[in-house]
Amino acid sequence: MAINVHIHNHTDNKVLLELLKAINNQSELILSINSKISKLMSNTDQALQDLAGIGQTLTKISGETTTLLQKITDLENAANNSDTPQSVLDAIAAVKSQANTIDGLVPDAPPTEPQA
Repeated sequence: MAINVHIHNHTDNKVLLELLKAINNQSELILSINSKISKLMSNTDQALQDLAGIGQTLTKISGETTTLLQKITDLENAANNSDTPQSVLDAIAAVKSQANTIDGLVPDAPPTEPQA
């Protein structure tokens, strides 16, 4: 916002002219600050949206990992209750170890609170 003032008094009033220049500079500075604040808020909103999306992805991965671990446990139990060759048991143990490593990298889903 620029303030333009035309002075009809032809006397040389340097103080008034300097004051008007300073006011004009301050107005431009305020506009610049407001523009930067607006950009910052826009970037913040985008960052919040991105983080929410990442949170949803992590929740999905956590659920899928829990399901995978349960399937491995079921397979392990079935293999232990039958005449399964040791090589298969070893392969199941290796897969379980890898799944547990992945599970350790992904935060667990927050517990759901019971509905009243």
